[in-house]
Amino acid sequence: AQLSVVGTSALLQEFLLPRAYEAALYGWDGGPDPDPYPGWHSSQVKEGKNLADYAGEEADRLMQQARQTTDPARREELYGAFQQTFLNDMPSVILYYPVYTYAVRGDVRGLEPGVLFEPSDRFRNIEGWYREDH
Repeated sequence: AQLSVVGTSALLQEFLLPRAYEAALYGWDGGPDPDPYPGWHSSQVKEGKNLADYAGEEADRLMQQARQTTDPARREELYGAFQQTFLNDMPSVILYYPVYTYAVRGDVRGLEPGVLFEPSDRFRNIEGWYREDH
């Protein structure tokens, strides 16, 4: 293997988008919406970010249905089915997904835990935090 280390812009423009690589390690942040469409739908192969050139009819159908519903439970169900299809097809290997875990003292109240997309999100509602006096 011959290793080439390049900046993000060069990686995208010179290697990934023109598909001029045999293997690549690439970090992609899709943002707070878990929509996999930009990275995995077959319509995104030529001009989009589907860098693995993945095309799967079932995967496409599930992603399209998930985009068309506003019901969070149905969307979660469809994304779960997509993940299983992705796992079966294995167009790429996902190495990791960052998980942030934070400890909080037991007497701190007013926290509203939720999904953390950035480490700073743990302070989302800091103005409502307080401690109970003993």
